[in-house]
Amino acid sequence: MSIVSWSMKRGLWVAALWLCGFAANAHAQAVVDDKGSLTLGLDYQYGSATGVVISSSEPISKAPTTNHSVMLRADYTPIERLGLDIAVPFMAITYNTPGFTHTPVAGEWDDGARHYSFQDAELGARYAVVDNVLKITPRIALTVPLGGYATNGFAAIGRHLFQGHIGASVQRTLDPILPNLFIEASYTFTISQKYDATPDTAEINQNRSDLAGMIGYYFLDGRLILDAAANYRAHIDGVDFSNFGAFTKDQQDYHDALLKESFFYLGGDVTYRVTDDMYIGVIARFFMSGRNTRDQNIYGLSIGYDLL
Repeated sequence: MSIVSWSMKRGLWVAALWLCGFAANAHAQAVVDDKGSLTLGLDYQYGSATGVVISSSEPISKAPTTNHSVMLRADYTPIERLGLDIAVPFMAITYNTPGFTHTPVAGEWDDGARHYSFQDAELGARYAVVDNVLKITPRIALTVPLGGYATNGFAAIGRHLFQGHIGASVQRTLDPILPNLFIEASYTFTISQKYDATPDTAEINQNRSDLAGMIGYYFLDGRLILDAAANYRAHIDGVDFSNFGAFTKDQQDYHDALLKESFFYLGGDVTYRVTDDMYIGVIARFFMSGRNTRDQNIYGLSIGYDLL
């Protein structure tokens, strides 16, 4: 297995409200492993937010939340160049200031207790159309809601929508100049089910764009990888806190599932291959800016094992 191949299979699943569906998921998708390969992974992430923001400089409230998530994932290559992946997250969320009531409708999980739920499973397929020093890999995926989690309130963990995703990743090492340096970028466009609680909420377009970038370096003959990474999301349409009064009552009442959310994260990852079959990694993402979102920082641990 090549250095690039194993290093990229490492669950860099990131979130803002990944916790609202970030699956932010930047787990580098440009690489497809050898035919017959099967990797299982387990990721843990901790997220902490101090509150909700209209923009980076305009906090709405000091409404802190803490999130814990565990994600099971698998990646399989049935034929050359075709990778299939699945990820299932289980989450726990706590709203830490239950005396501050969410408006205009109180959140059903905003009671200070820790609440648990499966979130949204993602099933994906990608194909390496170019697989040399330069790698170009389109990907399609489907997100399926699993748990009956809250979609309203400070302790909401998602929008509970079926979503289709289409995008591509590009990766290149700087061989022959700097063969241990790699760069990767990806773009995903999401076509989402609408939130149809009422006719007014169903008018809101839930489609969005996600961008991710990464630059890293291989050390210790490729067993250790350090990288810096960035993630960006922007919804095309939705409820904006800056002109909240312009929306209908139903749209205001269900605004958590309708937000025109955007955010930008910076951070990095460290991954180490303990054995030929097992790797561990740590991640960190820091909230830099955003609108209609939480100012959440994320920290995580990832473990993967190559069964085949």
